[in-house]
Amino acid sequence: MRIHLSDPHLVPSLVAFLRERAYVVAERVGAHEVEVSQLGSENASGRRLELDLILQVWRASPEHADTRVEITGISPGDEQRLIDLWIESNGEPT
Repeated sequence: MRIHLSDPHLVPSLVAFLRERAYVVAERVGAHEVEVSQLGSENASGRRLELDLILQVWRASPEHADTRVEITGISPGDEQRLIDLWIESNGEPT
């Protein structure tokens, strides 16, 4: 998933915070954007909910409270994972 921050100076802080979790891979992909992959078998909505909660914790600190944080969409890796899950559940399309 991609995350957009209103303040590009806080991107390194968010990346470091996300990387503290053993199951999260985070990388800066633009001045304001971070790409996040969450390892595990949760479905896409579960990963999104978990990421929302993680971001709420990050924003709870005073230095991040005024920063707008938006999950802008799924990343190409997540898209492929969703396709693979669909095929696993439904079989190959004909």
